Amino acid sequence: MSSVAVHSTWNSCSARLIGLAAFIVAAIVPAEGVRYGAGTAVATEKRYSTDAVKTTLRRVNGLETQVQRITVEMAQVSLGLDKDASIQRLQKAYNQFELNLSVLSEGDAAIGMPAPSDPKIKSALADIRLAWDIFRSNILQTVLEKDVSRTNLLILAELDQTVLVATTRAAKAYREKFLKGNMVSLNTVTLVKAERHSYLAAKISSEFWLIALDYEVPRLRPHLAEDVKQFGRVLTGLRNGDPELQIFQIDDPTLQAALRQTQAIWDHVLPQLNSVVAGQRHPIDRRDRLKGDLEQLRDNMEKVVDVLAKI
Repeated sequence: MSSVAVHSTWNSCSARLIGLAAFIVAAIVPAEGVRYGAGTAVATEKRYSTDAVKTTLRRVNGLETQVQRITVEMAQVSLGLDKDASIQRLQKAYNQFELNLSVLSEGDAAIGMPAPSDPKIKSALADIRLAWDIFRSNILQTVLEKDVSRTNLLILAELDQTVLVATTRAAKAYREKFLKGNMVSLNTVTLVKAERHSYLAAKISSEFWLIALDYEVPRLRPHLAEDVKQFGRVLTGLRNGDPELQIFQIDDPTLQAALRQTQAIWDHVLPQLNSVVAGQRHPIDRRDRLKGDLEQLRDNMEKVVDVLAKI
């Protein structure tokens, strides 16, 4: 697909998409007045089961993570790094995004998750679908051709950010619905934080690869620096607890083992990420090694989330 074609598709929907830029990525912080109690289920409207609340939060947070993963894999395809594996991961992220968006929009009666009736949530999901429908055809084109030009990649990065803004708006709406003014369990709060941390791992990887492609480096480098700092603090909080971040330590042996493994990977990649923040350029061979480390970091954070979801 030519850059002209992509631009044409973008311009045709720009009137509806322009309003999405007003929303910013918001960190997960339970609203003021939220009360916590160990073993207490989320108190939501009766139509949502406890399992449905947890599943819904995981799926909406997953949308944000998958958008970042798509950016990472398309960047690696553009750079010619392990193309076949990157295409497979791109397909997986694409399919998971489609599934999550479908379930969130239509509900899942088997676990007590209704289709959304909240106007704010319905509007956010509609905006995701609008932005995604523009973006998805370009992803499929990349999968089909197993290639993406640098010019088109940078255009697609803009579309990717539009999808991300829309998914973040939906995630915020769901969190407000389930958390604000209600009693939630310590495990559920920590799970939400860990989901956000998994997203942050994907975001760090996305920022690294866009910087490697010289895409908006002056804007992205400070974001990468802040995300690196936040990741380290939240990881420590997940291991030891952090009252200021409202993260509660959970002394589960399997969870703590997964967190220790994640910490070891993080300690290894941190100096490399700091060198990128400092303005150093990595040659292709070092990028390739860091690529594997960042993939391992993302995979480990997903394991942490899976363990937490079962506690």
